[in-house]
Amino acid sequence: MADFSMNRRTRYYVTAAIMQAALCISGFAVPLLARHIFHASARTLGLLAATGMATYVLCSLAAGRISDRIGRRVVMVLGVLVNCAATAMMGFCPSLGLLFLLVVLWNIGQGMFWPPLEAAIADDAPRHLLPIRVGIFNIAWCSSVMVGTWLGGRFYDSNVRLPFAWAVIAGMCVVPIILSATPGRRPTPAADVPDDPTPAPEAGPDCRRLFLYMAWGANFLAGGLYSTIRAFFAPDVTMRLGYSGQQAAILVGAVQVTQVIVFALLTFFHGWRYRFWFFASAQAVMLAGAAGLALSNSALPLALSFFAVGLGEGVVYTSSIYYSLDSLHDRGAKSGLHEAFAATGAAIAPMIGGWLATAIGDMRAPYALCAGLIAIGLAWQGWMYFSALGRAPAKEAANAE
Repeated sequence: MADFSMNRRTRYYVTAAIMQAALCISGFAVPLLARHIFHASARTLGLLAATGMATYVLCSLAAGRISDRIGRRVVMVLGVLVNCAATAMMGFCPSLGLLFLLVVLWNIGQGMFWPPLEAAIADDAPRHLLPIRVGIFNIAWCSSVMVGTWLGGRFYDSNVRLPFAWAVIAGMCVVPIILSATPGRRPTPAADVPDDPTPAPEAGPDCRRLFLYMAWGANFLAGGLYSTIRAFFAPDVTMRLGYSGQQAAILVGAVQVTQVIVFALLTFFHGWRYRFWFFASAQAVMLAGAAGLALSNSALPLALSFFAVGLGEGVVYTSSIYYSLDSLHDRGAKSGLHEAFAATGAAIAPMIGGWLATAIGDMRAPYALCAGLIAIGLAWQGWMYFSALGRAPAKEAANAE
C-alpha cells in the first residue's frame, strides 16, 4: 500500500507539471495573438485577461466543492478536455470576438482542473507531511511554467498558431495519468495526526484563521501582479524595445526561477509557518519588484525586478495553499477559494491596468498600480495582525475568569 500511495502522489506531481506546461505554452501566445494579429489595444488586452480570470474564479469555487462530494477524477478529466478543446480552436481563431469566447472556455477547463488536483495532493496527508507535499507540488508546476513560457515564446516566433497545437498534445497526455492515479471514490479526510514536534507556538485555531485570511488577501494581490505581467509585458517590450517573443519569455522566466528556489527552501524549512514578519517582508520585496518593472527600460533592471517579484510570489503562494490545506475538512472548497482569490486579482488588476495604460499612454503604468495595491494590502495585514495581538490578552483574561 505504501508503494502504491507514493506512486500515486508522484503521478499527481507529473500531472501538475505537464498540464502547467501546456497552459503556459498557449497562455503566453494568447495576448501576443490578440496584439499582433487582431491589433488589440492595451485596454482590450486587460479586458481579455479579466474575462478569462473571472470565469476561472467561478469555476474554481464550484469545482473544489463538487470534487469534495463526487471525487477528484471526473472533475479533473472534464477540465482537461474542455481546456484542450478551447486551445485547439484558438489555433484557427479568425477574430478577436471568438478569441474572447475561447479564453472563457479555456479558463473553465483550468478552473475545473486545479482545485481538485491541489486537494488530491493533500488527501490522506497528516499535517506534518503537508508542507513537503505542497512544496513538491509547487516545484513541479512552477518548473513547468519556466519551460512552458520559454516554449510558448519560441513556438510563437516560428509560427503564430504553433503554440496551440503543442499545448493540446501536452494537455491530452495528462488524461491517462489522471485516470490511473486518482481514485474515483469520494475523498475521505485524513486522520487527525498531530503536527510536527515543534509547531509554531502561536498557531492555534484563531491564528490559523487569521493567517489564512491574510494569505488569501496577499494571494489576490500576487495574482493581480503576475496576471498583469502576463498580459502586458511581452506585447509591450516586443513593440517598444524590439525584444523577440523568446527574449520576453526568458525575462518573465526569472519569476519562475526564483519561485522554484523559494518553493524548495520552504519545503524543508518550516520556520516560516505562521510568522508574520517573514510573510510581510516577502511582500515588501514583491512590491519593490513591481515598482522596478514600472521604472525599468533595460534587461538587467527588468531581470532583477522579476527576481524580486518571484521571491514574493513564491512565499505568498506557498502560504496561501498551505494555510488552505492545513485542515482536515473541505480541502477542495478551500483550495478553490485559494485559486479564486488569485484569479480574482488576476481579473481585476489587468482590466484596471489596461484602462490606466490607455489613459496615460504607457504600458508600464499597470505595474505602478500593482505596487500601490500591494502597499495597501500590507497596511491592511499589519492592522489585522496587530489588532489580533491586542485582543489576545483580553481573551485570555476572560477565559481565566
